[in-house]
Formats: sequence, C-alpha cells, structure tokens
Amino acid sequence: MGTFIYEFEEAGIQRKRIKQVYSVQFKLTVLNFMKQIRSSYQDTAIEFDMNNPSLIANRKRKFLDERIEGLEEKMKGRTPMS
Repeated sequence: MGTFIYEFEEAGIQRKRIKQVYSVQFKLTVLNFMKQIRSSYQDTAIEFDMNNPSLIANRKRKFLDERIEGLEEKMKGRTPMS
C-alpha cells in the first residue's frame, strides 16, 4: 500500500490544463471494466489514467438514466443566432 500513496503524490496535486474529451466507446469500456472486475471508482480511474474518479460515477449515473445518449458529448452554451 505504501507505493500507492507515493505513486500519485505529486501528480495528484497538479491539475491537467487541457480538457480531455473521451469517446463514447472509451466511456463504455471504462464502465464495462468496472462492472466486470467489480472495481472501485478510484481503482478504475487509476487503471485508465484518469485523475477524477467522480467523473466515472457521473457517467455511470448518466448511462443508467439515459443509456448511450447520456455518454455523448453535448454542446454547451447558447445556440448561435442566425
């Protein structure tokens, strides 16, 4: 367990500067891995090199509520005026 703490010590403090956009297929792969292995959100985030386990929890909830449509990227902001 000691190596677990040190492995993420410095990387856990730093924020990623670029917003990572994941494909629907990647999101499904992550959720499927978690279901099959019965992995925690934290362990799944580590396995897929993600820095935010709560992101996985949010995606799981959206997938359960909205199915595949919940995993698709949605446009943010106002719609452009024509």
